[in-house]
Amino acid sequence: MNRNRNLESLPAEISADICRGVPRGRAVCFIVRDEESGAPASAAPNPLAVATGDDGETLLHNMAMLGDAALVAALIKNGANVNAQSPQGVTPLTRAVAGGHLSVVHALLERGANPALRESDKQTALHWLRKSDNAEAIAMAIAPKADVNARDENGMTPVHFAAFRKIDAAINVYAKHGMDANAAGKDGPTPLHVAVASNESPENTAATILALQKHGAHIDAKDNDGDTPLDLAVRLDRTEAIAALVKLGGKRAKNA
Repeated sequence: MNRNRNLESLPAEISADICRGVPRGRAVCFIVRDEESGAPASAAPNPLAVATGDDGETLLHNMAMLGDAALVAALIKNGANVNAQSPQGVTPLTRAVAGGHLSVVHALLERGANPALRESDKQTALHWLRKSDNAEAIAMAIAPKADVNARDENGMTPVHFAAFRKIDAAINVYAKHGMDANAAGKDGPTPLHVAVASNESPENTAATILALQKHGAHIDAKDNDGDTPLDLAVRLDRTEAIAALVKLGGKRAKNA
């Protein structure tokens, strides 16, 4: 986050630990120490808690991105808007999800973060889920409160993004919350097409394809070009996908 003059007095890296060594003149450290002492929040928001940077993001966005759950809680206690959105619609929850910070996700949700808020491209926080050790737990925390079939401006859902990033554990979570395994984007790709086309984590391709098929994905669904997932896999030479699809009985619509 770029900092404007409202934030220029902050140290380069901010966390509860660093603040303990910073002189009490730092506003951010008053916030941390008040939280640690259990002191009640002031009726008026702390100016630091509501200040924004040049990109329109708040310090809460920044701390969520860095994974500082203690300071996230302190900022909200001191007046930070848990659902603050940048001009692009990015929320602190989005930053926490993208960073894989489970403790921050919980801290934000417990304090009223709304996972259904949309960015300017219509994406929600779940669209930002990345592959990490916490991915499944983050999906489990958010999915019950969100729309796992929310479409962005390209018609892509969190399921498409989980397929692209090969997060099969998240796909299994979404299936418990009404996932549409055959949702098609604007150009017709289903999550299976996206999983095949993606070159991310190729070692997890088979597991992702299996998870989608297990939860109702049509193995021979066609996109707007008339390609089945197997057609796409052959054209892109995705050997892992080819093997997985053939094993599941996938067929080609095009033999050329």
